[in-house]
Amino acid sequence: MGLERYLRQFPLLGKIENRSWLEAACRIWDGFEQSCSWEDTEQAMLNINPVKGTLADYIRAIMSISYESAKILSSVYSLDIDFDILLLSAFLHDTSKLVEYEKTADGYRKSYIGEIYQHGFLSAHSALNENLPEEVVSNIICHTPQSNHKICTIEGIIIAFADKMITSSKEIAGLSI
Repeated sequence: MGLERYLRQFPLLGKIENRSWLEAACRIWDGFEQSCSWEDTEQAMLNINPVKGTLADYIRAIMSISYESAKILSSVYSLDIDFDILLLSAFLHDTSKLVEYEKTADGYRKSYIGEIYQHGFLSAHSALNENLPEEVVSNIICHTPQSNHKICTIEGIIIAFADKMITSSKEIAGLSI
């Protein structure tokens, strides 16, 4: 689909310094877009319950919250945060939802792929196949409470908390996630 399109759709991708990693991440999105049932992935829903916001909105929010939180943690507590790892992980952590859920004639449902694979597995597998850093692969696997693996990086902790913050906020607000 093109790097420029992703930079427009997800502006924080422009902060990633390692261009080859960025291009690999965009190839992963391309692969999921080509395999999904959504006609327009900007309209792909976050999950089976129609919520306010799409998967793309959610990814943008996770990227923003993670980036801003990391800047504060880095500045105030002098934490060594790899912003490329952070942003790549945030961008890719839910890409497999493009194939884990599908649009139907009367709404949305979990797809067969979504039923047989743990959430995050396909995104992590794609990141591994694209030779992205092991930390990115681990962060994708570990961001979800469904994972049996613990979070091993500060970037992964930030993303998991951003993810939980948004889902908890929607639950508190009465939205179904």
